[in-house]
Amino acid sequence: MPPDRLLVVPPFQCGEHLHALKALVDVSLDSVEYSGGMTTFESLQAEVPLVHSPGGWKMTQRSAGSVLTAAGLADDLVGKDLKEYEEIAVRLGTERSFYESVLQKLAKSKNESILFCPEIGIASFVSGLRQEILH
Repeated sequence: MPPDRLLVVPPFQCGEHLHALKALVDVSLDSVEYSGGMTTFESLQAEVPLVHSPGGWKMTQRSAGSVLTAAGLADDLVGKDLKEYEEIAVRLGTERSFYESVLQKLAKSKNESILFCPEIGIASFVSGLRQEILH
């Protein structure tokens, strides 16, 4: 990697890293052997699409896929193998319309997904309890 492509930043205060991530990164790439859990969530929270490829049977290889599925983004950002993983990453970098559509889905997910809006899950849970009690 050319040295000018690597950016070393000072430590951030809590939460500041999400603003820096959004300002400095267009697309995050998940590793295959050790998939991101919280880093995946933080990438999405910063509105940076993350590309994931299911690497294997270990939980450490599937975390990002679970987060992307909960966010409703698996169809766009999870490759079925390394070839599709690469194709998605290249497509995000070269097809502006695809990139914009993923950003729109991500923004929608941040407003409607249980992943980002726990009150949606709580309301659904409470509603289910009420239905059980009434029946």
